[in-house]
Amino acid sequence: MQKRTALSLVASASAGAGVMYFYDPQKGRRRRAGARAKMRRSGRVVQGGVDGATQDLRHRVEGWVAQFAHLFESDKSVPAEILEARVRARIGHIVAHPHAIHVNSKGQVIRLSGEAHPDEVQTLLSAVRRVQGVLDVENALEAKVSDQPGLRVEKRWSPAQQLGVVGVGGLMVSGGIAALRRKDESPVAPLIRTLGGLGIIAGSALLVRSFLNRPFSAIFGLSGTRPIRVNKILEIASPKSQVFLRFKSLLESPLFSARISNFDENRSIYWESKSSASFVHTGQIFFRPGRHPNESRVEIELNYRPSFGLLGHGFLRLLRRDPKALLNQQCMEIKASLERESTNVPNVFETRKRSIG
Repeated sequence: MQKRTALSLVASASAGAGVMYFYDPQKGRRRRAGARAKMRRSGRVVQGGVDGATQDLRHRVEGWVAQFAHLFESDKSVPAEILEARVRARIGHIVAHPHAIHVNSKGQVIRLSGEAHPDEVQTLLSAVRRVQGVLDVENALEAKVSDQPGLRVEKRWSPAQQLGVVGVGGLMVSGGIAALRRKDESPVAPLIRTLGGLGIIAGSALLVRSFLNRPFSAIFGLSGTRPIRVNKILEIASPKSQVFLRFKSLLESPLFSARISNFDENRSIYWESKSSASFVHTGQIFFRPGRHPNESRVEIELNYRPSFGLLGHGFLRLLRRDPKALLNQQCMEIKASLERESTNVPNVFETRKRSIG
């Protein structure tokens, strides 16, 4: 009885707080409009995901039917250009830099040459051997570690796979909840509850993996994952020399926790994070002429690895402390300051300083 009373009090307090938030005399209308817009967008995203999964599943079924029918046909009549196209299409799903691999066919034997990462060679050869029409693969690849970014290909699930995993994960979570709510006091009851808890954990992990469609290494921030990239373009009504000096001062200030590794006067700046920064980040800024005289175009690219991967990134986004929000704020402050100086407009608003890193 007391538990139900406590839950009722919590529910009532939450409902009252929600009413106060959405029906505030000053900001209530804007908050309600924003909530409606987010709900409509979420509906469109869900509908698009379901439509994509349905279409992907239909295409896969058609492909399976075609492959089954192809088992009774001969592959000797497959033209070389078609066989090479099949292999190239398969390579694009295996390696990070498919353009570095050359494909040549001699009958039904495929010759692979070029450069590939050592960890990708065996997977690549096995995948090419399974291509329809290929009898053998001649390996002329050079195993080489590339210095280009994005060495590894992150395994993404197709829409049909995502939909199937969502169903499996949902069943595991619901089954685990049902197991925990059992009132059975038999000797196996503790084991059933334990399995139910494990099912909830595993099902939740599958749901998160499916919704984000990123490998667990990226979700939890394990080593070897790609950094998160943020791009921003600014048009500032100020000469390029002044814009360059202002961004250079920002990078050299303690707010950014960065060290300038290289720069070209009034053209570009490259930086990397200091060892004392709260997260590892690198980036570059390019300064170009604007569309009008005394205007500048600033192109910024920020790459960073948040603590705890995408989970940490999502938590920072909720707090508006993620690098993208902080970068936007710093850029808007610089833009407003420079344009105010060039036009002698008084400062009519103050922004709160926040640091990056």
